[in-house]
Amino acid sequence: YKVDNKLGQFKINKHWNFMTALPGEKIQDIRDTINLILNLAKTSLDSPYPFSSYKKYIPLPKTALYEWAVKEYRFKPPQSIEEWAVYSIKFLNENNCDLTLRPWMNKELSNYTDQIQKIVLELNHLFIGKKADTNKILKKIKCIESNI
Repeated sequence: YKVDNKLGQFKINKHWNFMTALPGEKIQDIRDTINLILNLAKTSLDSPYPFSSYKKYIPLPKTALYEWAVKEYRFKPPQSIEEWAVYSIKFLNENNCDLTLRPWMNKELSNYTDQIQKIVLELNHLFIGKKADTNKILKKIKCIESNI
């Protein structure tokens, strides 16, 4: 929270990015992330759209997570540029629940990730900058906290 405090001291608008659906991630990890997001939301009330993204991990070649996904989870990467193009489109489709794309996930984890993604998007839309209804935002945060 050091960076958050520093940004707040100087009244700098905050824009946070988060990644989910990582190999090895568990539901508790996602809960910890949403709790972090909710805490950051409370200190970002004047920032327009503080949660720039909450996106699912896409395996990229030559990275440690990619290698881990291949080795530990039997991730089968595309073999040609054309296959990568099709694969990328499938990955970018937020509603795609095809677990063969992310063999490290199960249905429960996938559904929970999708649910949290929607919550973050919904919360983000309440933040419109200085004219945002802070009472509405805080009420929404409290509602989310009681349901996760």
